[in-house]
Amino acid sequence: MNGARALLFACLCCACFGGEVDRDSLLPPPPPELESMEPAVRDQFVERRFLLESVLSDPESPDADVAWALGQMGRVYQAYRHLDQAVWCYQHAHHLDPTVFDWPYLLAHLQVVLGDAEAARDLFLRAHALRPEEPGPLVGLGQLALEDGDLATAETYYRQALDLRPMNALARYGLARVETESGHYADAVERLRRLLEEQPRAYQAQYALADALKRAGREDSARIQLEATPTSPLERVGLRSRDRWLEAIQELPVSATALEKRGRQALLAGQVAEAIRWFRKAEQIAPERREVRFNLATALARAGRTDEAIEYLHQVIANFPNFDSAYRLLGTTRLGSGDMENAEIWLRKAIELEPRSEANLRALADLQVAQGDLPSAIGSFELALEVDPRSEAAHVGLIVCHLRAARFAEAGEVIEESLRALPSSRRLQWLRLRIQAIRKTSGSLAGASVQSFPEAPQSVFELESAAMLRAALGDYRAAARLQESAAAQIDRVQHREVLRQRLEDYRSGRVATTVWDAAERVRVSRRNGRGAGSPSRSR
Repeated sequence: MNGARALLFACLCCACFGGEVDRDSLLPPPPPELESMEPAVRDQFVERRFLLESVLSDPESPDADVAWALGQMGRVYQAYRHLDQAVWCYQHAHHLDPTVFDWPYLLAHLQVVLGDAEAARDLFLRAHALRPEEPGPLVGLGQLALEDGDLATAETYYRQALDLRPMNALARYGLARVETESGHYADAVERLRRLLEEQPRAYQAQYALADALKRAGREDSARIQLEATPTSPLERVGLRSRDRWLEAIQELPVSATALEKRGRQALLAGQVAEAIRWFRKAEQIAPERREVRFNLATALARAGRTDEAIEYLHQVIANFPNFDSAYRLLGTTRLGSGDMENAEIWLRKAIELEPRSEANLRALADLQVAQGDLPSAIGSFELALEVDPRSEAAHVGLIVCHLRAARFAEAGEVIEESLRALPSSRRLQWLRLRIQAIRKTSGSLAGASVQSFPEAPQSVFELESAAMLRAALGDYRAAARLQESAAAQIDRVQHREVLRQRLEDYRSGRVATTVWDAAERVRVSRRNGRGAGSPSRSR
């Protein structure tokens, strides 16, 4: 924190115990880019500034009202990342009304971002004294202690927070980091695994788990975990922990771009309803942008709200007739509803606009699979791989087509080529085991394959693959247990019937006779709700 800010903060801290404030100095300057902001964003600045001016113009307004108006102004500044102005508003609000929890708590978070740990610690302590039943200040204090290397103090704060809210994700994550730094690797790994079961795409927990595994000497597991962690900021999904003070700021309309990013992250995490909510907000701010309506249609399609998705896509196409992604999504949405005739019309249009699009070629291959034309589907997947040799979905689709055509030898050859291109792909590792189980190559199956068995199965496809593998080895009890776990995750009738039949086979001591069904590629390649379309990232 620079000298001026430090001096201001010190003066205000002292003033909390007495002193007057010149109200004429309590109106912060408007943001310099106010006129260039989107209307919904500009309006909230104007409205809250008007509120503050109204309160200040009345000499009878109590300090608490002025403080509240300043705090509301600070929230908008914080949402729009004008941090210095937000700090200024919160400091004056806290000075005028030191009994309100909001201002020291929000100010503490800003001081963390600005790098003043001492000021943040003092403010978190003040906030804790005002609301001792809230875990947020304790988590903040734990974070500061952890960063200082004071593991005992950090653990104390995190455990106090968990006493108040046992499922608080940030406190559990912080405690796992303390356990890692203290050398209690097994405890940290277990705690982080449980956290990732609830939030599988929380990148902070993914990195922390990789770190704990590496320190525990499990280098291979750490590498697999790290490679599965997204490196693109766009695909990173933050650790979620309910905090109504911070959520109130996140709910403010910042810009269509920021709202769309939140929606895409929610969609990647499988939180479809939340994604729809963010995309609706973005639509209110910028209804004229094609990506806004396309992203909303993507989320609606994944939520099964087909008619609404189709309506939005027709609007996009009417205004942007060369937007191939809209045609593709319209085609895949029609395909999902069983309307193969219209699906082909729209997908062919997408291919016509962008014949070298990997996503368009994959969508066409899915249509050909649904039509029963496996040779054409194989050709389309091969073209998709020419465009993008590292497309995991195209590799999976090509292999599954070979399997559905009962071309097991070809599938075995292709899976090895695919793994050379993507050696760390969990999808492909499990798929290789599935192929080996189908072919019942017991000799090699009992040797190298079992030794390289991927880590604990999680998805339906992984659980089914593990069950099939165990059945091929004759361990039907383990196969039935894994199949039961897979069945517990399935919510579609046609999928449940296939799983039920396989489970009966395993319980009767037989290898499942139905080794591949029409929905397998979808269940291999889609995770966390992916598949109906990809959220648009173009700007």
